[in-house]
Amino acid sequence: MNTAKNTTEIQLGRAEKLVNGLHDESLRWAQAIKVLEKQLVNLVGNVLLGAGYISYVGTFTQNYRVRLLKSWMKHLTENNIPFSHDFSLETQLGDPVLIREWCIKGLPADNLSVANGIIATTSKRWPLIIDPQSQGNKWIKNLEKANNLKIIKLSNSKFLNIVDSSIRMGFPVLLENIEEKLDPSLEPVLTKSIVKV
Repeated sequence: MNTAKNTTEIQLGRAEKLVNGLHDESLRWAQAIKVLEKQLVNLVGNVLLGAGYISYVGTFTQNYRVRLLKSWMKHLTENNIPFSHDFSLETQLGDPVLIREWCIKGLPADNLSVANGIIATTSKRWPLIIDPQSQGNKWIKNLEKANNLKIIKLSNSKFLNIVDSSIRMGFPVLLENIEEKLDPSLEPVLTKSIVKV
C-alpha cells in the first residue's frame, strides 16, 4: 500500500514539474512569436539592407560602411519600407555558432572582421582579401584545413595544374600574394565560367 502511495506521489511531483515546465515554455514561445512577427514585418527592408551590404560594402572602411548603411536606412524610411532599426549583418545573416567557430579558428571577434567573414562566405564572387596582418590568411587556412586546402602562389610553375585538379576534386584553393595583374588563364575560374561534365 505504501509503495503504491509513494509511486503515486512521485508521479504527481513529476507531473507538476512537467506542467510548470510547459507553462514556462509557453511563455517563451509567446515571446518568440512576437519577435518573429516583428521580423516578418521588417523582412523586406532587412533583406534589402543585407543584400546591399554583401554586394557593395566589402571594400570600404568600417566608418564608411556605417555611413552607407545609415544612408540606406534613410532611403528605406523615406519610401515607407519597414526594416529593423538595429540592423546589423551579424544578427541578420550570421549564425552565432558558426561565428564562434570562426573565432576559434583565428578570425578576430570584432564587428568588422565578423562582417568580412560573412561577406567572404556568402558572396557569390571570390573574395579578395587585403591582409597585411595575415589574420584572414590564418583564418582561411584553419577553416579549410579539413577540406584539403591547396595553397598556391602565382610564382609556382604548376599553379594551373593545382587549380585544375582542385576544381575537379572539389578542393578549396587559396591563391596567395597576388599582384595587380593576374594570369589570364585564371579568367574562367574567377568569372566562374566552369562547365560541369
